[in-house]
Amino acid sequence: MMEKLIRTANQSGKPLTFEIGSNSDLIPENAVTKNLPWTIEQFAENANGALTFPTKFDMVKPLLSLNHQGKVIFRMSVNPETIIRKAELGTSRLRQRIMALNAMCDAGYPVGILLAPVIFISQWKPLYAELISNLADTLSNQVKNQRLSKLFL
Repeated sequence: MMEKLIRTANQSGKPLTFEIGSNSDLIPENAVTKNLPWTIEQFAENANGALTFPTKFDMVKPLLSLNHQGKVIFRMSVNPETIIRKAELGTSRLRQRIMALNAMCDAGYPVGILLAPVIFISQWKPLYAELISNLADTLSNQVKNQRLSKLFL
């Protein structure tokens, strides 16, 4: 599969971005398979374009020192803590997710935030307003000030 992605990226006349995490969350999967570092480095060394994947987990330490060449967009899915505790059972808490996002950005990864899934529970508006305020207060300046390179546009 990676060979096909690399070949497709290199044959394209423009940069392509491949979503590699739509069927599962690659961060906890990596704890078992250890495939994600290999995938990131193979793509970074051999392909034009970018990879991207979302997660709800904070176990990013194995990815921090990889040679990703800025070709991997790390996206963190966030929700209000109340929703994480009630609906996203077994996933990382909001604080740990934000710390992981900051760490990945510090390691040179382009990062993104997904507010997903938005769950319309009682008091959802103030909960999501509090989430946005929390993100504004706890995301690093590097995350808040990053600009996507032409590689991704």
